[in-house]
Amino acid sequence: RQKPMNKEIFDTIQVQAAIQSMTDWILLNHRENILHSSIVIVGIERGGVQVQSRIIHELTKRLKQNTSIEDIAIEQGSLNITMYRDDLYTGLEKPILGVSHIPVSIKDKNVVVIDDVLFTGRTVRAALQELLDYGRPKKIELIVLLDRGGRELPIQPNFAALSYNVPNDIKILVSLQDLKNRNEKNYDCISIEKR
Repeated sequence: RQKPMNKEIFDTIQVQAAIQSMTDWILLNHRENILHSSIVIVGIERGGVQVQSRIIHELTKRLKQNTSIEDIAIEQGSLNITMYRDDLYTGLEKPILGVSHIPVSIKDKNVVVIDDVLFTGRTVRAALQELLDYGRPKKIELIVLLDRGGRELPIQPNFAALSYNVPNDIKILVSLQDLKNRNEKNYDCISIEKR
């Protein structure tokens, strides 16, 4: 069997600009909340957590440049939604059980949920269900790197940095370099392949 062909749809510069625009959105809407620790930024495993770490890195860098505060600690967490999936018992690929990690209280806080690709809305629904098990936040917002359309549930992002509509049989692959292990071969891009 031939390996499916990947086609790059967004290159490094476009992906980095998209992450910058997500960072801009958070700063525009939540600068005061960050400074008063009334926001928790939560990534959905796994892709959302990668995007989240890049955004936290950018936020910290920018806030240090523009404020007199030296050690800005942005409260954050991660959600592993495996146990909340609505297809968990339908015989699909074997789920990998992971652990969610929200080390702070979300009660009465603003929560920004981050994911890499928004598709049917089912992942976000599961994430919301799990998040509410941690308490009742003041507000939950969703920002995504890429909205690919194809919704099966009435879920919309508050902000999508990129959008690219493709048929359901196309898979979208987000590749983000690890900030700790940057090298030339390892760069940011978003590509598509046939399922």
